[in-house]
Amino acid sequence: MELFSDIYNINNSNVKCSVCYKTNKDLIKSYSDYSCRDCYNKEISFIREETFKRSTFDPQISQITDKVYLGNSDGALEKELLKSKGITHILICASYIPDYYPNDFKYLQLLLQDDQNQKLTEYFPVANKFIEEAKGVYVHCAAGVSRSASIVIAYLMVINKWDFEKAFEYVKLKRKQIDPNPSFINQLKELKI
Repeated sequence: MELFSDIYNINNSNVKCSVCYKTNKDLIKSYSDYSCRDCYNKEISFIREETFKRSTFDPQISQITDKVYLGNSDGALEKELLKSKGITHILICASYIPDYYPNDFKYLQLLLQDDQNQKLTEYFPVANKFIEEAKGVYVHCAAGVSRSASIVIAYLMVINKWDFEKAFEYVKLKRKQIDPNPSFINQLKELKI
């Protein structure tokens, strides 16, 4: 089972770009499709432009610890703000959000869905390792409410040997809008620390 998208250099001559249908050694894997570098860059440019055009563009970057920040996908577009906070790594907790600045940050993308059937526990070790290696890390999903909040709560539980309630309340104090889905809460409560 693939835990995360490594994003670059899919070396398989049988795989084709899902947009232009050309075979290319430099393919990028999203949740279920592959794109060549040119098609991927066009899509990223389009997403950036459309996101900045929205009247509801609302970057949210909440500081949780000295090095961990939690927020939404709009915050991931704020390159200079992220850099000013000492962010070196970005952990994307969704399958459909691109890495906007691969030359400026180190990325890890967890292919997570915000639904009751999504298993989180298998992602905790790789996410925790990624967070630990960072000088500063921005963890986000679409809204910064359920998936990414659950990953940050799990990290704090493991690192600080906290139970779920303590980690949840701590993160909630720093980012009031967190609201992990009930399945994620159950999985976090069962996490052995």
